[in-house]
Amino acid sequence: MQGKKVSASRATIQHQVMPHHTNNAGKMHGGELLRMLDSAGAICAFRHARGTLVTAAIAHMEFIAPVHPGDIIMFHCSVNTVARSSMEVGVRIEAEDYLTGEVRHVSTGYLIFVGIDAQGNPRTLPPLLAETEEDRRRMADGTRRMAISRLTRRTAGSYTQYFRLKELPGMFTLYQVPPQSPLPQVPAQDLLGIVRTAEGLFCAVNEACALAFEEEPALTLRDYFCLAINESMKQSSMENPDALQEYEGVRPGSVGVLASITSVLAAARIPVLILSTLTNSLLLLPLALRDHAFKSLEAVGHRIEKNEDDPCQ
Repeated sequence: MQGKKVSASRATIQHQVMPHHTNNAGKMHGGELLRMLDSAGAICAFRHARGTLVTAAIAHMEFIAPVHPGDIIMFHCSVNTVARSSMEVGVRIEAEDYLTGEVRHVSTGYLIFVGIDAQGNPRTLPPLLAETEEDRRRMADGTRRMAISRLTRRTAGSYTQYFRLKELPGMFTLYQVPPQSPLPQVPAQDLLGIVRTAEGLFCAVNEACALAFEEEPALTLRDYFCLAINESMKQSSMENPDALQEYEGVRPGSVGVLASITSVLAAARIPVLILSTLTNSLLLLPLALRDHAFKSLEAVGHRIEKNEDDPCQ
């Protein structure tokens, strides 16, 4: 008699939480849940691939609610999308109170598996067929997440960029005047940049400069200091972290220059205004956050040539 064929793209795995699965707080240990997640996701992936797989990444794991001893946890797994040799498995984790029958959504995770052959090389996986609208939605979402995960794995930690930043002397102000206003007569050494749009004429200038506008500015942002990214760049390869390369100036077409700095400022909750050319970028930051910005940038490896005359004084 022919056996029943199980779903090749979905599976539900169940476990009961025992005392040895818990932490000091009496809840299920997150590491135990993660181990079971990987095991359940792998079973679903094996059923589709019908061959050897390895876990390449846990692309996302979210803990939504605690799991208690005695709960029956259910891992609802689905192969969401399949590339040439890799696939994403999504897992929705629910916990059922074994006394009341109440079911709670406690976690969600996405795992990426890679099929390998007997020599350990990637092998081609069977394609995934989307038969319903829900299947097509899962496939589209999974493909997007796998692309993001692939990009993250290729860039995160593969190289680190450090820059020498130079603090320009003085304090700076951003003015906005009507778009038809004439260009201000500003000495070149006091002018950071001018941008004309349909919204207005924007002028970033040194506050020491006496500006004579025909009309009162509609917008004035005062008390900024300026950092220039025009000194040098260091790259450290993860494969050879001792091999540092120096470049004079930021090369046109360089990738990730601003991200290496603005991501640090964003994490420190420091707003920034940016003026850029092909070879140089100027960052305007609030003067009140000057010390905080310096500490945040230097903490991750950037170097700052500071003004001897502190504009905060």
